[in-house]
Amino acid sequence: MESKLKEHGVLNIEHGKNKRLKRAWKEASDAWNHRKSDLQVQLPPGFEDNHGIALLTYTSFIRRDFNNAVKLAGKSYKSYMDDFGFKWLHFYVTSAFHLLSNSTVSGNYKVYIGIDNHIDVPANGSIHVKFGHFLYASLDKEEATLETNKSLLIIDRYPGVNIEHFSQVPSEREVLVPGFEVFSLSPTEEEDTFNLKTTRKFCSNFNCAYINGEKSQLSVHECLRAPASSGRAHGLLRSALFHSALLMGLLLIAVALLC
Repeated sequence: MESKLKEHGVLNIEHGKNKRLKRAWKEASDAWNHRKSDLQVQLPPGFEDNHGIALLTYTSFIRRDFNNAVKLAGKSYKSYMDDFGFKWLHFYVTSAFHLLSNSTVSGNYKVYIGIDNHIDVPANGSIHVKFGHFLYASLDKEEATLETNKSLLIIDRYPGVNIEHFSQVPSEREVLVPGFEVFSLSPTEEEDTFNLKTTRKFCSNFNCAYINGEKSQLSVHECLRAPASSGRAHGLLRSALFHSALLMGLLLIAVALLC
């Protein structure tokens, strides 16, 4: 996948069409060049400059544009190939997440996610959800609810990636959550507050779409019926490397009902 993106000049093509993305990548590149020698964490094998730049780019002003594009491009293979202008960034953010999942910045965290949607879940039941795009989960409950007052999601002991060393705003204590991970969501006794528990399943609607074409399409329900990964690293390897630059068809978590 990486070699194909480089061979086809995807970075220059996308930056030629999107000046905001070009500026975000340039600013992130400058920041990474100044920061990487002073990092307080050990980078895992295979972690290259493009990974660090991608994370700094994602945590910049371009994040909203990126997430909105991911949600739209997940509708079909054609939408991904013709309209999605963030293939380079999506690939490197996804593979950076995989690499860091096996490093010292990965750990078991209690995290909070505030969302702008009300969620309807059976009082004594649960539903399966995935986000459809990367998002932040805060280590601080109050911070997670600053910009929303509708629903709060809580993940206890989540094996996530703390990206404070790779963020444009390192003062924010955030853990990165991938859009291809499937969770079980269940209500708590507190109104509009829900628990999330990972199913250890990692699902994408497209399998290496940039390389394999339309045959890459993968049924979400087929993925959910598959056995859970034997380990998180194995599941992330399958989804982050073989499914990277793949767009999830389900949109916001509030409507991402998988079963």
